[in-house]
Amino acid sequence: DIIRVNLTITNLGLTSFKNGSKYEFNVNFENMTNDELTLSIKPFLFSLFSNNSKMTCKEKLVIKPKNKEILNILLASQSIDLSDSLMPSCIGFLEFEVKKIKGNIYLPEISIMHEDHIWELSLCDLISRLDLQVFHLTGKSDRPDAVIDLSSLTSKPTDLLAYLRDSNKEKMLMETTLGEYSGTKLVDDTINTNEREFTKYTTHTQYVLKISAVGQLIAADNFSNNISEKFKEVKSKSNHIVTLIDEETLLYLIEKYRKKPNKIKVIKILKSGKIIDKKLIDSIFDN
Repeated sequence: DIIRVNLTITNLGLTSFKNGSKYEFNVNFENMTNDELTLSIKPFLFSLFSNNSKMTCKEKLVIKPKNKEILNILLASQSIDLSDSLMPSCIGFLEFEVKKIKGNIYLPEISIMHEDHIWELSLCDLISRLDLQVFHLTGKSDRPDAVIDLSSLTSKPTDLLAYLRDSNKEKMLMETTLGEYSGTKLVDDTINTNEREFTKYTTHTQYVLKISAVGQLIAADNFSNNISEKFKEVKSKSNHIVTLIDEETLLYLIEKYRKKPNKIKVIKILKSGKIIDKKLIDSIFDN
């Protein structure tokens, strides 16, 4: 009856929560009385965040009769490595006192994941804008970053493992890395062998998950200057499709697809076994 309180946002989103990162959000206060109110405010972080971050805001807020005020809160990470993966978790609560009456409100949630995993999810989201089903695979290095369906699957299968092994469902494996994708990384991801003399592709398709795939899509923020030279080496030594695309070109493909949707042409591009560029996209979509 005295004051109304609500959050402007309830989730701060997905973040790596790296040291020094900052997150701002607001709490709205509305004075329901005919008197001027003075609020004493104190933020509290839950134990998961209390040793890894700092939250600051005004300690007092004066609200005129029948008026509203916005309290800005800043959360700053002081964490080197909080967690590999953290499901949405409430960061804490805000305690306020007015006319000797105390109240509190829970603050927004936040989801934490390593930067490279966030990048993988971002690429999965971009690929899905081509109306393709994409399955992000988390875990150890014995699995690809994601699997891209090329068989016109419309929803996630009830048995994902059976789908991954189904040779009737055409699919590509996606490998990526955060930041610049080097020629050395390309060779490691495609033709280099481990101590058992298996390439990553062989491990993914014949061992562990035994994913039935036609090739690999190497997706990157950007490629190193020597990528063409290394790609020639990969092409000469690999027995499966290897296609490369950077984020800028992928966004161009999405733009092209939105103007003239054609999944057959998209799949043709992804299976081209080339370093995809705008010229290749135009040559396929405009014919």
